[in-house]
Amino acid sequence: MVPAVYTSVPAFPLTPNGKIDRKALLRAEAAAAPATLPAGTAPRTAAEQLIAAIWSQVLGVTPIGIDQDFFSIGGTSIKVIEARALIEKAFSVTLPLSAFFETPTTVETLAARLGRPTEKRCLVLLRQGDPAVPALYLVHDADGETLPYLNLARRVAGNRNVYGVQPLAGEDVGIVHTRTEDMAAHYVAEIRKVQPHGPYLLGGLCAGGVLAFEMAGQLEAAGQQAKLVAVIDAADVEAARKPHLESKRRMGRLGAALRGGGVTALPAVILKKAHGYLTYELTARARRAADRALFATLRLCLDRGLPVPRWARQVSVRTVCDAAEAEYRPRHVVRDDIVLFRATGGDGADEAYQALYADPMLGWQPRTRAAVRVIDVPGGHGSMLEEPNVAVVADAINDLLGVPRAVPARAAPPAGLKAV
Repeated sequence: MVPAVYTSVPAFPLTPNGKIDRKALLRAEAAAAPATLPAGTAPRTAAEQLIAAIWSQVLGVTPIGIDQDFFSIGGTSIKVIEARALIEKAFSVTLPLSAFFETPTTVETLAARLGRPTEKRCLVLLRQGDPAVPALYLVHDADGETLPYLNLARRVAGNRNVYGVQPLAGEDVGIVHTRTEDMAAHYVAEIRKVQPHGPYLLGGLCAGGVLAFEMAGQLEAAGQQAKLVAVIDAADVEAARKPHLESKRRMGRLGAALRGGGVTALPAVILKKAHGYLTYELTARARRAADRALFATLRLCLDRGLPVPRWARQVSVRTVCDAAEAEYRPRHVVRDDIVLFRATGGDGADEAYQALYADPMLGWQPRTRAAVRVIDVPGGHGSMLEEPNVAVVADAINDLLGVPRAVPARAAPPAGLKAV
């Protein structure tokens, strides 16, 4: 998250409604020459040469050997997305993000992956450990992503496998399960293929926390133990939001605008705010109606084994997860503690859930026969899993599992690179 380049501008360009026009901002190009890495095994095939060239472009290092791990030579979660887009364009393929989490993530393994048909699987190995030790399973967020767990996986102590659990995709749709119970049942079945018996360690951010809870209930119903149910800034589906929260915020923004413009600006400010509100509401309602139609069509086709129309294939994983969660009504009460990792900061899309919900435990207490253990974490809803905040989450999980805390030492930079 540290900017590589700073650009000075006399003023931010604005859109007609007074917001920053991001498209008009200048794009700064880094002028630094690529840093030099120690020589590795040179690419042998055309595919390896092209992937190595893309990695060099994204990471700003050269040469790249086919046996060098992407993350050990400067790769980050942000650079994964950039590299993935360039590889998909160069090879005309759709590459799952999970391809970058396979151990090791090298040019050689990625080239081999491109030569195989796309595998339909839900478990992504984020960190390799001892199969004899109970693994930690981190369930995807509302966008179907396991990428947010990469930092956490590397900080969890103990020689255990850490898996990301991602949605099952179809040939032409991003997700084939449209009900929370069905998603959880499939994930439980996949987990039990690699770990037939408990104790099971489950967790998830946002929608992933709700799914982890449902999975724990299904495992307990099957006579297994869910030793850890970690809900990471996730609210129970029946948790009540703070009353009139959005109205109060709108009034606050209106008051701030009036204070800034004075009494003479009152008519213009009110007119502008009213126009913005109506435009937003009409657009949001139209989008929700379209999403409901797409979701209903997708579910109907999947339930009846019918082909999904091309126009309905564009339904996003988030739309499906949100709709599934909205109609989900839990039938389980788990035996052990639920551990709530609660964000304490953030704003906008990163705003902590405790700022939105009336219950400080986010509605989880009725879902356990034991207790809800609350662990406050610096950062917002998403940034709580980014460095350095993620260390608090990892340390707490290590403590809960009874293993010594082991924060990995920062690796020395390769020759020719400097630490920043």
